[in-house]
Amino acid sequence: MRKRFANSKMERGYLSNIQGFTLIELLAVIVIIGLLAVLIIPKVSQTIKNARSNINKASANGLVRVADNYYMEQKTMNHSFQGCSYDFTNNTNTCVGLEFTGEKPESGKLKINPTGDISMAVQFDNICYIKDYNDNYISSQVYKEQTCKSGFNGKYIKPTETDTHKGIVYLDPTNLANECNENNYDSTPETKTGCMKFYIFNNNNDRTVDMILDHNTSLGIQWSTYQEGNQYVNFKGPREALYQLYEDTKNWTGIPSLTDLKNYSITWTLDQVNHAYTIDYTKNLSASNSYEYSANPSAYKARFITAEEVSKITNNEVFTLESSYYFFGSLSTVGYSDQTSVQQAIQEKNSWLFENLYNCIDYGCSNNSTIENGNYSYWTSSPCTNGASFAWFVNRGGNMALTSTSNNDRGIRPVISLPKSLLEIY
Repeated sequence: MRKRFANSKMERGYLSNIQGFTLIELLAVIVIIGLLAVLIIPKVSQTIKNARSNINKASANGLVRVADNYYMEQKTMNHSFQGCSYDFTNNTNTCVGLEFTGEKPESGKLKINPTGDISMAVQFDNICYIKDYNDNYISSQVYKEQTCKSGFNGKYIKPTETDTHKGIVYLDPTNLANECNENNYDSTPETKTGCMKFYIFNNNNDRTVDMILDHNTSLGIQWSTYQEGNQYVNFKGPREALYQLYEDTKNWTGIPSLTDLKNYSITWTLDQVNHAYTIDYTKNLSASNSYEYSANPSAYKARFITAEEVSKITNNEVFTLESSYYFFGSLSTVGYSDQTSVQQAIQEKNSWLFENLYNCIDYGCSNNSTIENGNYSYWTSSPCTNGASFAWFVNRGGNMALTSTSNNDRGIRPVISLPKSLLEIY
């Protein structure tokens, strides 16, 4: 009994020496675990996020590679390619036989044009991956539905056999990726931004097209205030009109600047005196009454239509810058109300040239309502070579005429140039 008692006593003593964690020790352990979580979990999370981002980038690049291979295969087999698109948002695919393995974008579109250029704006997770036709790389940004778009998101409408223009284009010149079509454009005079309507009137050898807006961006602008003695003259070009053209279009960031190939030069002799001026669209005027150009990296985004271009559109083969005015239907001084039915029909086909001018419906334009704002006409860049103080303008009456360069009852109607591939015109 004594021995057992002793052993029990020893056991109790041993057990009494075994102590649990104190509250301070437990708190210390919790703090350490918390610190480890703070340090480790974000790194693990970031590692996972980076891995996911790399996968998405690889997927986006993979889309372009597959599309490029598809174009090469189709071109090799068929010796031609018409262009196609894959809409991931609506799961519609006009690229017959084009399939992507692996994870597809949640939304967006990929387009291949007939020359094999690829445009893409697709969404993976919360990131938009964008590539325009002329880009050599894919850029990325936080996904927003209104900005996750690439290239041209307007609409091109082919001309009919009877149209004298070469097609209609709806676009937003401040951002070509904005949605723009015949349902949401604005032709209100003095509108300079947003979805607008343009008429194509010229196909260029460099595969660009020239387009004129369907309304005036400014009203009441003089062609020039330059004077010699007490007379306004046209020898210095359309200075005030040029300044206003630049101001109206300088924020058209979706439109490339004009090159020196778009310069307008004119020389003529009047009263045995030689005159000449060149509009350098690669520069701009620093003020409306300035007579010297200043270098500008962005330069002009738009130009004027010329009187010669208008005469070509309306098939006036005898027009010269010394001519008197003529009507688009009769190619003479016969006004719309006195024209034959055949002449009136011709004028109406050309009415897109004087659309949205004050009361133009009385002269053959197809507007559904009268523009009540004194917006009678718009300037060309062409002087009269038979009179020192006159320049050419397009009038609401469906005609081209001459008026004093100091006349302030004319507007600005911009002309822009864009690649046919960008507008998806093939």
